[in-house]
Amino acid sequence: MTTRCLCPGHADITPIALASGQQPPEPSPSLRAALSDTRLQRRPHVVAAWEALFHDLANNPEDHWPERFTAHRAQTSAVWDDPSWRSRFFQLYPSWFPALWGTLPQAAPLIAAAELFKSPIKPDTMEDCQRWCMETANAMQRAFYQVQLRPFLPDPATLNYAAVEELLERVIDQIPPLVQQVQNQRVSTAGGVHQRLVVRTLESLGWRPQQEFEDLGSQTLGDIAVYGPGRTQCIVEVKSLNARERLRNSLAKVAQRHDAVVGIGFFHQAHEFNESATRELVSTGALTVYMPATTIAELHPSQQNARNRYQTAFYRPLAQFAGDMQQFRQTGRVP
Repeated sequence: MTTRCLCPGHADITPIALASGQQPPEPSPSLRAALSDTRLQRRPHVVAAWEALFHDLANNPEDHWPERFTAHRAQTSAVWDDPSWRSRFFQLYPSWFPALWGTLPQAAPLIAAAELFKSPIKPDTMEDCQRWCMETANAMQRAFYQVQLRPFLPDPATLNYAAVEELLERVIDQIPPLVQQVQNQRVSTAGGVHQRLVVRTLESLGWRPQQEFEDLGSQTLGDIAVYGPGRTQCIVEVKSLNARERLRNSLAKVAQRHDAVVGIGFFHQAHEFNESATRELVSTGALTVYMPATTIAELHPSQQNARNRYQTAFYRPLAQFAGDMQQFRQTGRVP
């Protein structure tokens, strides 16, 4: 394996290990099938755009993949700017993930790439994979800015006062919508990444969607349902990096309809779980909130010892989540 920077000329961007001399595969039956579902059958230009990229990348070294992908995206923006099609492609071929450099990150390709380049997602690797996804997403956002602003930069050999003034005017016009686009995508990506991390952790136990658990999506209260004896349910509310009032409000709404409710997130600010916040969270009726062990260690001892209505620990480390869910599967109760 060799390690190289994905964005040439910017060595500080998180590198990803790729197989040396890697060549892109031919379009596979699985890709053709995925691109030929009922939604796309009437849009042959979509499949044509994918196959054009296959052909182009097959005839260029991998160091040129990011720029070739960007060129194809500019030529067929109606195809490449649709996130569902890009996500589907890079889930099928996570080794092509470097071709996404210069575009905004999405949850599904990030998760697929994390499992290829970092490690399979399991209870004991979930936090490491989460850090990898967030670091890579931040690096991709920086590369996105660079790609978007490069057309407005004059040739340094001809740089003069008028050129600088034009540059500033254009940047001032372009930055606000770019920033809004990045922020919107960042919120969407963070939510998707963290929910997929939890789903993949449950799948690593050998569980199957719609059997032992279910990803509820965004149409219902709660994010994931874990099924216990007699189809009892433990509803899992997934949050990202910050709790704020959203965690409390979400847990309270779900707990009005379900007895077993837990929260889970990669919270990194211990002050969000002070005495008053802990009291409000416990009062929602939720049984526990899972978070990084390092965040729990920063809590005041009285918050560390907070108890739920069954007098068991309210704050628990992320590593305990999978084991607790296995217990619920067997007994119908969160231990």
